[in-house]
Formats: sequence, structure tokens, C-alpha cells
Amino acid sequence: EERVLEVRSNNLPDEHRDLQAARTNLAITKKLLGDLKGALGLEEKVVEVLSRTLPSDHPARLKALSSLANTKSRLGDFRGAAAVHEHVLETLSAKLADDHLDLQGVRENLAVAKRSLGDLKGAEALQRRVLEVRTQFLPDDHLDLQRARENLAITQRRRGDLKGALALQERVLDVRSRTLPDDHPDLQQARVNLGNTKRDLGDLKGALALHEKALTVRSSTLSEDHRDLQVARGNLAATLR
Repeated sequence: EERVLEVRSNNLPDEHRDLQAARTNLAITKKLLGDLKGALGLEEKVVEVLSRTLPSDHPARLKALSSLANTKSRLGDFRGAAAVHEHVLETLSAKLADDHLDLQGVRENLAVAKRSLGDLKGAEALQRRVLEVRTQFLPDDHLDLQRARENLAITQRRRGDLKGALALQERVLDVRSRTLPDDHPDLQQARVNLGNTKRDLGDLKGALALHEKALTVRSSTLSEDHRDLQVARGNLAATLR
């Protein structure tokens, strides 16, 4: 992909769609390899070119902006990510109905950035709207609906609303227990999240059962030095203290 980009850069005008595609593809690969700064530079170039050649509400331009914002978040630039997500949300909101599913993904991303910046109230308002819309339009076991519940629960827990978080996490665990194999990582994460909330609420017996189950499954599926296995041991130890 680097060679493709080199050749196209030498032979095509800067705004040519094939050159833009080469930059985008290489950025995706760099992100998969963990080279986020390399990906960021390519995505910034893609956005810069599209900002000169496409209208502000063009889907390709908005998609490129969203990808750039997500990379900024992964690099810890939550303020920069939030600014880009807010721009995309504002632009899409002028074109789409408030309950359009495409809007909810942007709201979800903006909420995560806001939460990382400490704006828990702003994040929760966005996440409640996402959950409301997805509950209305998606089946109960849809991955996007599950993620909306999970994200809102995280924010509620950080705000101290443990009972609100508990109800959402119980729902997530119930659905994943019915739809995923017992050793699926998402099911283990649901157990861990619920276990931590139960522990904070003083339900040590319930928390212990969940953390023991997560540790048992992870011990049988992960290497000894895997981070998730260490987290499972730490959660169990904290519950036993």
C-alpha cells in the first residue's frame, strides 16, 4: 500500500480519487498495525483535500472527518475529536431526521469524547438519546443497541448512578448470555462490568460469582500474561478484600 501511494502520488493530481483511496487504505492498515500517528497524518491529508473539493455535507467528506476524529480519540486528543464529531453531528442534523440511525453513531462517538473530557452530563444526554432511538428501531439483541446500553451504563456508573447502571448491565448480560458462546470476550466483559457495579453496591456475593466466572473462562482461553486475564484476577481480588 505504501508503494501504491508512492506511485499514485507521483502520477496523479493531489485531489484524484484513486490517490485519496490509497491514502485512506494505508491509513486503515496503519491503524490496524498500531501506527496511529502515521494514520493521523494520512487522514488529515484526505480531509484537507476533500474540504477543498467536496461540499461540506458530502457523505465522503463526513465519513473522512469521523474517521479522523476516532483516530484523534485513540491518540488521546479528546478535545480535538469532540470538535470534529460536533461538526459532523451539526452537519448531519441539518439533513437527517433526529431519529435517523446514522445520527446515533455520531452522537455515540461524541459522547465518548465528552466523557473522556469529564463532561459526564453532556455525555449522558447524548447516550440517552442514542439508546432511545435504537430501542425504538433495532431488535433487542442488536450489537448497536447493546453498545448503547453498555456506554450509558459506564457513564451512569461514573456519575454515581449505580442502580441505573446496574439495570442496563443486567440487560446487556441477559442478552449476551442468550446470543453469544460462553467464552466470547463480549460476554466476559458484560460479567466484569456488572460484577464491578454489584461490588460497589455492596452485593459482594453477586459480584464474586460474576468475577469468578469471568476468571474461569479467561483462564481457559487466554495466555497467562494476557491483560484481560490480569484484570480478571484483579477484579476478583478486589471483591475478596
